Amino acid sequence: MTFQELPTEIASIVFHFLPGPLAYQSIFVCKSWHLHATRAYYSTLSLSTESCERLQVSLQNNWVTFRAGKWTKVLRIYKKYEYSRENVVKRMGPEEFTLLLSHLPNLTTIDLTSSQNVSYYVKLLHDVETVYLQNIQEICLGSYMRDSRRDLFPLFYKFRKTLTLLEMEYEYIKLDKENIYGLSLLVNFTSLSRLVIYSYSTSNLSVTDILNNCPNIVSLDFSSYYAVPDSVYNLVTNMKQTKLKNIKLAIPTLTKSCMNYLSRCLVLDKLETFNINLTEEEMYGMLNREGIDNVLKMARQLSSVKNIKLYANPENDGTFELPNPEDRMTILYSLIHALQGNRVMNCFATYSDSKPLEFSISISNGEKLNFLYGISRSDYTPDYENRSLSINEFPIPDKNVSIIGPDIINKLLFIIVHPTEIFAPNFLQYVVLNCPHASSLTITSWNNHSSYEVEAEKDTAKIVLKASIMPSQEVLGLLSSFLPEAKKFKIETPRGCDQFVADKFTIDFTIFRFLEKLTINVHNSQHTVQIAFVSMRFADDDTIDTYKITPVNGPNSGFKLLPVNEREYSNSSKGSLIINLHRIETVKFKSELFRKPIATFRFGELISSSKDK
Repeated sequence: MTFQELPTEIASIVFHFLPGPLAYQSIFVCKSWHLHATRAYYSTLSLSTESCERLQVSLQNNWVTFRAGKWTKVLRIYKKYEYSRENVVKRMGPEEFTLLLSHLPNLTTIDLTSSQNVSYYVKLLHDVETVYLQNIQEICLGSYMRDSRRDLFPLFYKFRKTLTLLEMEYEYIKLDKENIYGLSLLVNFTSLSRLVIYSYSTSNLSVTDILNNCPNIVSLDFSSYYAVPDSVYNLVTNMKQTKLKNIKLAIPTLTKSCMNYLSRCLVLDKLETFNINLTEEEMYGMLNREGIDNVLKMARQLSSVKNIKLYANPENDGTFELPNPEDRMTILYSLIHALQGNRVMNCFATYSDSKPLEFSISISNGEKLNFLYGISRSDYTPDYENRSLSINEFPIPDKNVSIIGPDIINKLLFIIVHPTEIFAPNFLQYVVLNCPHASSLTITSWNNHSSYEVEAEKDTAKIVLKASIMPSQEVLGLLSSFLPEAKKFKIETPRGCDQFVADKFTIDFTIFRFLEKLTINVHNSQHTVQIAFVSMRFADDDTIDTYKITPVNGPNSGFKLLPVNEREYSNSSKGSLIINLHRIETVKFKSELFRKPIATFRFGELISSSKDK
């Protein structure tokens, strides 16, 4: 099929994906492209503060007739962020603004989110006649008007017959002159399909009130500080089904009555987005109070929805009491299994002790699953001798109840802020034993006790360790079990850290039989060399080659090994020494003073690399 044979609708979509300059050039290619490219290029008119000034001159002198204005759907006025000694506010006058709108008869969106003159243009929109904006659907104002939103509703009400999007605080939905306020005014927005409403100062508003007064909206984003009594959800008048495709609720608590109401009013086969954020209640407490079976029932009903998010992160005031770790894991994976249904998803998990009450499960486009497990103090065992915390056995769910467990995880991230053992072998062991499908692992920790990071990627066959001390053989053994075919190994120490040269140590890498490259940084805070010499022993002969590490200055600063003979096994990269391990059996690092041995890395007999094949 040639481009000329494509349906008109598809051809127009193709041109809308082109960058501006390419769309403009396409206008002059041929007659069949001209109309599609013109529509695409002129669909959005973007005016910066500088172009507004030029446009003002053009309009005043009638230089521009805007023959292509009939294709413009979006008018975007923004501030061009450039450094200038003069803070000059450039904007169109009332007459020029009205004249511009007269040349854009099919305008549907006015975007002022990045403008520095929002209040000014809002005033102009108040004064402009509706005849110039007969098709306006959205007026986007961003955060600049949050302090003045009380004056916005009359503007939105002016275009109530065409607006499809309305974002307002509930207390500002009123017409002072007519002394009318409340949701009854929204009935007059005959084209409204998307509603964003905040209730921060009244407890008399609920999601049921909104849907009863706006039965035709397809997208609702509702935030409230106030809990709603169960009696409100159980009213007979709240039994109607809605046309909602997207619903996002930020509410203090979630009750069984609320869940039943949502199940009744939502047509789940048509629902595309379901998002609930509990602002004052932790998720496990809610599940325990309302009954896990009731929540799982609703979760199974949502298993066909493409985009789902359940989130809770209340302030920890000491009043919340969490279940034991195994029960929390069982509840978490049971809920994931119910939401997932029969869908196959790529799963990314985060285990974090930074906020133990934080809970999150999200599904994106029915393909990606993300969840967060908050590690609490009850997961740890105090180690008073070392003034740290340890985990003897990380909790796993009861699969007799949850059906699934950590075996669904493809990528796993540990975030540790409490003091734990360096490199946390318990976390590594948990992944090796329970996450057979994990292709990526990251463990990161920062606190007064230690700072370290572990990264292992199966796709790149690379392991990175960042810490002030070297890993133990136990840690290396666990990393080898997770990534036995690792080809690249990188060791980094923080700048200014002297721990690397404080004691002599030996690391045995023989368990990594496929290693091809070792990268290790050799700098300190002054960017001078602490490791001065490197000795290499090769598997094919008994000679030992010794190299001196020499700093390299200039734009490609780093380190290199001198002398470099015909067997060039190493190079440098920004303060790191890269050693290609082809036929290398042992590498020893020595200090400048008396060539004192610092470290020995043993590689043994490595599997032949691609160079030998």
